[in-house]
Amino acid sequence: MLTAEPDAHLVGIRAWVAYRFARKTTYIRPMMDLDLSYLNTPAYRESGSSPLSRWPLMRATG
Repeated sequence: MLTAEPDAHLVGIRAWVAYRFARKTTYIRPMMDLDLSYLNTPAYRESGSSPLSRWPLMRATG
């Protein structure tokens, strides 16, 4: 049986600012948007064997 232990960390920040200046016939809406994302995958471990590893084309070579 094939088992895996992925390890990942995700951090995200989002901000939104908007204001509407309204007049009788028109309006102005200044807007601001900020997005930051960070993804870190320090480790990924697999153990065991898969039924597909018995096929010659699926075996690692080298």
